Amino acid sequence: MSQGTGAESSRLRWLLHRLEERWVAEGAGIAAALRPPVTEEQLRQAEAEIGARLPEEVRVWFGWHDGVDESAGVQTSLPFLRELVSLDLALDLRWEFLSDAPRPEYTYRSAWLPFASAGPSNAFVVDCSGGTAALTPIHIVDFWTDEPWDIIRTPSLTAVVEMWWQLTEQGIYRWNPQAGGWENNDRQIPEEFDQTGLV
Repeated sequence: MSQGTGAESSRLRWLLHRLEERWVAEGAGIAAALRPPVTEEQLRQAEAEIGARLPEEVRVWFGWHDGVDESAGVQTSLPFLRELVSLDLALDLRWEFLSDAPRPEYTYRSAWLPFASAGPSNAFVVDCSGGTAALTPIHIVDFWTDEPWDIIRTPSLTAVVEMWWQLTEQGIYRWNPQAGGWENNDRQIPEEFDQTGLV
C-alpha cells in the first residue's frame, strides 16, 4: 500500500468514527440502524464475484458497518435521501446494473460497486479496478439523468465522507428529533460540494 493510500484509509476510518459519533449524539435514526461490519470471508467472496481485489478504502468502508437495517423502524437514510447499502445488496445492484446498458455513455463497469443507493435506478458507486493500494474514484449511476456514468465525482471514497463530515460538523445537515428526520439549508452547501451530486 502506498503511503498516500495508507493515509487516505486512516483518514477514512477517523471520519467514519466521527460521523457516527455525531449521529449518535444527535439521536439520528441512521445511528440506530447501522449493521455490524462485514467479515473477511464476505470481503473475499465479493472479490471473487467482482474479479478484483478490493481497495483498502472499500475494505475500511464495509469494515465500519455493513449498510443499514431498513426494518429498524426509524428513518435510516442519509440527509440527501440515500441509504447505505450492505455488501450483499451492493453485489445485487451491481449485477442488475451490469444487465442493463441503455447507451454507451451509461455503461456500468464490472469493477464498480455501489455503497449508497436511492433505489434500483440510482446509486453512488466506487471504482475498485485499481487494486488494493489505489484510491477509489466515485461515480453516480442514475437512469433518470443525462449525465454519463463515467464522470468522476470525487477522487476517492474518503473525499466523499470528508464532504459529509464537513456538512454535518458545520450544522448544514442536522437531525430534528421532533420531526424524526434531517433538516438542511441547501443555500449553505458549498458550490464545489453541490456540483458533485454526492451531497
